[in-house]
Amino acid sequence: MNRDYHEAIQFLDPEISKQIRLGNELLKKIPFPEKEQGEEEIICGLSKKDFELYGSKLNFNIPNENLKYMEKSLIEEQNYLGLMELLENQYPYNKLVPYILYSYCRDICGLPIKKSENDRIRRDLKAIKKACNHLTKKQLKKETRKVKVEF
Repeated sequence: MNRDYHEAIQFLDPEISKQIRLGNELLKKIPFPEKEQGEEEIICGLSKKDFELYGSKLNFNIPNENLKYMEKSLIEEQNYLGLMELLENQYPYNKLVPYILYSYCRDICGLPIKKSENDRIRRDLKAIKKACNHLTKKQLKKETRKVKVEF
């Protein structure tokens, strides 16, 4: 299952076995070396860490517009993932399914999901399901054996 999947797969819930789901959750807990400080991601002029801390506090209203400041700046940058992070904690949006919120944020930023991307997402989901079915069929048969360990 070493394949470059579409970024929307993380917002969908593909049908995978419990063992693989557990493995993916435990894989996130393994500490890997972090990026060098020179490669820090910048969102709306803030580092990613500062955006997580102050992003919701900087989201004040702009007069004569329906959008708030952070929403407008993220839309101008076409940063739909940052917009999704901002909106997923606000009232009407936190009730949405994550994939629908992802699609909504892409539409707002002017980057709608194209038909070819939808086809790729469907193919990726099908490949994940097929690989999981293959892994579950390939399970080793358990045998009972008498084993003696001597030290």
